[in-house]
Amino acid sequence: MKRRLPVFFSCTLYILCFQLNAQIYFENQATALGVDDYSGTIYLGGGISFCDFNNDGWDDITIGTQSGDPLKIYKNNGDGTFSLETTMVPSNNAQQKQVIWVDFDNDGDKDLYVSSDVDGSRLYRNSGNTLTDVTISAGLPTAAQDNFGASWGDYNNDGYLDVFLCNRGLSTPQPNYLYKNNGDGTFTNVSASAGIDTGSHLSFCSAFFDYNNDGWQDIYMANDKTNTTNILYKNNGDGSFTDVSEESGTNLAIDAMSVTISDFDRDGWFDIYVTNGIPGNYLLRNNGDGTFSNVAAGTGTMFESIAWGAVFLDANNNGDLDLYVSGSLDGGVPSLMSAAFYTNNGNGTFSIESSSGFENDTSESYSNAIGDTDNDGFPEIIVSNSGGDDIFLWKNETTSTNNWLKV
Repeated sequence: MKRRLPVFFSCTLYILCFQLNAQIYFENQATALGVDDYSGTIYLGGGISFCDFNNDGWDDITIGTQSGDPLKIYKNNGDGTFSLETTMVPSNNAQQKQVIWVDFDNDGDKDLYVSSDVDGSRLYRNSGNTLTDVTISAGLPTAAQDNFGASWGDYNNDGYLDVFLCNRGLSTPQPNYLYKNNGDGTFTNVSASAGIDTGSHLSFCSAFFDYNNDGWQDIYMANDKTNTTNILYKNNGDGSFTDVSEESGTNLAIDAMSVTISDFDRDGWFDIYVTNGIPGNYLLRNNGDGTFSNVAAGTGTMFESIAWGAVFLDANNNGDLDLYVSGSLDGGVPSLMSAAFYTNNGNGTFSIESSSGFENDTSESYSNAIGDTDNDGFPEIIVSNSGGDDIFLWKNETTSTNNWLKV
């Protein structure tokens, strides 16, 4: 059975040889590693990413910032420390919601897409030593929209990454858009012909993934507010999509903040984790028959605070995916978590360990990403904090003899 991997925020993929467990421990080393910086005060947070933008084999860091501040790129020095990049930095002082590196033109280097909710989003082509704004020539929208999320995936299997843009306009309703990559450096808006609903859904983000293992990338949308439910679009394999939200059990009417895709139970079917407000997050287990079941309560991953970004990672290389969740509360309400690290117990449940290093994680946080700062095989977590707080760089200090392979 052929499976296609979804496009994640991190550009690092690990293949693991396991099985031993080890005590998981992280330490915030942002200052020591040279990234004692901040994203500013951004409404509902800014974007952040781990990605090797210059193809030197070391993961770099990109930080979205508040209006008036430039985008920040921290280059890995090749020893796990970072320096602020001064050459390959685009001229972009708009408030940046998402910063994602993708190779849209298949030339072997990573290009940069920056979404914004106050100014037009931008696509920058990587020419090796410069980033050039090609948004207009590429045919992508440049007008100011409430563009929070941009997800990339090859929905028509032509070998070129397409993009799905999520807009969350409260005062001015805005639809989402699917742009097909034409393979010549340009894109075409195919939303209507593809069957994407033209209504406003207050969408924060979406994800491409193959939920039914048929070899075609489907789309799941995380929609804010309870009057517009989340949507799962099934890829029909002919360039069109069908809304299967209701029949699949994924039509959640919640304050959906983010969506994270992973096979947490290793059964060969991609599952969906959706962050939410105090009622709790949803972990939608893929039943393998086109339906999903919410197992958040049974697995211990509800969070029950104000959750935003979430990421699955194997912190100790034992083959089981753990889970980190960022929250927007800053510790002012002791009964509500600011963040949580869930250790996978290997039996379908998760637990929060009291000594994993995240006990003092009490900043207002929204987005996060994973990467490997020092190529030791243990993933780190980068977190964008709001309210003027510096970012977190959670260095993975777990001691384990488990093997790993980075590709």
